[in-house]
Amino acid sequence: MKNIFFTFFLIYIVEGISYGQNFNAYLSGGIVTSQVSGDALGGFDKAGVETGIGVSTPVAKKMAMAFELTYIQKGSRKPSKLDQGDISQYLLRLNYLEVPITINYQLNDKFDVYLGASAGYLISSLEENENGEIFPALPFKSTDISVIGGAEYRFGKHLKANLRGLQSVLPVREFGGQVNSFVDAGQYNSVFVLMVNYYFKPLEK
Repeated sequence: MKNIFFTFFLIYIVEGISYGQNFNAYLSGGIVTSQVSGDALGGFDKAGVETGIGVSTPVAKKMAMAFELTYIQKGSRKPSKLDQGDISQYLLRLNYLEVPITINYQLNDKFDVYLGASAGYLISSLEENENGEIFPALPFKSTDISVIGGAEYRFGKHLKANLRGLQSVLPVREFGGQVNSFVDAGQYNSVFVLMVNYYFKPLEK
């Protein structure tokens, strides 16, 4: 099912790049900072990357719909603090292939805002601490359903700077740690992404 899902959107994006008169295809790439809510750690300390392709098409005055196919690295990290006598460390890597869908609203010639949702499929995961790789009893779920919100700034005929946040709405793993009324519903990805989009056709004002 997931292969059919991603194949459909890949065909849609390729068709937009090749033939669509009202489509503007783009490439995107940027940096990610993330955490996993419910893992008893705080802070967006896990760095990663996001890269992908997308297609934008107008749906109303000052409004457009965007479809993307992206690879994104999420997870959580706790570095050791040797100067404080803390040798413990933790790293969680979660690599996803995602299909974000957003509705964009043009505020003016420079700024857009948008809202949407994303369906992600887990490609691989790695969890380790100071003792090496962890093999958890509770596996991560294969899907990550998120809400998206963000803003874009146009700084050229073909370029936009893009800042977005993603928040899982369903747990990516069931809770398996110390009982806590806030986190016992499971673990959730929380992500911020700063990236640049390059559009193949000049951006309309």
